[in-house]
Amino acid sequence: MKKVKDKKGELVVNIIKFDLKQLQNRQDGFAYYILGRSYDLEENGAIQDYNIALYYYKKGNEIGYPLCTYSLGISLIF
Repeated sequence: MKKVKDKKGELVVNIIKFDLKQLQNRQDGFAYYILGRSYDLEENGAIQDYNIALYYYKKGNEIGYPLCTYSLGISLIF
């Protein structure tokens, strides 16, 4: 995440946007985490769907990606 100041000297944060279709073609933990998070929190243009979020968190957990494991646990608790 890049932090810069605008013309008025105020802090501006650039938010990274991910292409969900490109991520769906990947089979790595980071992609599964971003996909799960996107459907969990309505990010990157995704419509909130907890079932899809859990699906991707579980896929990432199966290959041992820690952020997916954490997110899956938090999702199942709440």
